[in-house]
Amino acid sequence: MPNKIESGSSEEIRLLGTFSTGHMLAPWRCGVEEKQPDGTLRFAGFDYSNDYEGFPNAARMTDWAKPDRPKIDGEFVKPKRALCALVYSYARQRVELAVIEQRSLRDGLVEILNDEDFAFDSADIANFVLKIGKQGSGLETSYSILPKPRKVEAAVAKAFEEVRETAMVADLLEGRHPLNKPKAEFKSDASADGEF
Repeated sequence: MPNKIESGSSEEIRLLGTFSTGHMLAPWRCGVEEKQPDGTLRFAGFDYSNDYEGFPNAARMTDWAKPDRPKIDGEFVKPKRALCALVYSYARQRVELAVIEQRSLRDGLVEILNDEDFAFDSADIANFVLKIGKQGSGLETSYSILPKPRKVEAAVAKAFEEVRETAMVADLLEGRHPLNKPKAEFKSDASADGEF
C-alpha cells in the first residue's frame, strides 16, 4: 500500500497482468469488526466487495477527538474504492498485491494506461515500471506516480509465471489473499460403492 512508503522516498513496481486476465480488480474495501466470545466487537481487518453496501459487519467509526479513541455506536466507516493489482516489487524482489486507495494515484494510473506508449507485452506484463513517491504525513501527505519504460527482466517474467494461474485478485472477494495459498489440499475419492 502506498501509505506504507516512507515520507520523502519512493518505490518501483511493475504491473503483472490486467483486468481481463484476472490480475487487477477495482472493488470496494472496508474495515470490518468481528464479535468476540465475550460479546464485544473487535477490528478484524478489511473485506472487499463489488457492492458498496456489501459490508454488514462494517467497523464503527473512531472518535479521534478523545484521548482514549472510543468507538462511536451507530456510525460506521465508509467503504473506499481500491485498485488491487498484482505487481512486482523491485524493493523486495517478489510478486506482491498492491492495494491503492489514493484517488490521485488511481487517476494517474488510468491516465498512464490510456497512453499508447505504456502497454503490456504478450505475457501480460507491463512494458514500464511505476515509480510511486510519497511526501509529507497525515493530512499533508501527497503522492506521485511516474511511469518509466523498461524492458521486462527475466526475474520478473519468471516470478509472474510462477503465480500467473493461481493468483487471481478476485480471491479478495471471497475473503482470501491471492498470493496466500493453503499448504495442502484435502480431497477424498469415492469408492465404487459410493463410500469414502
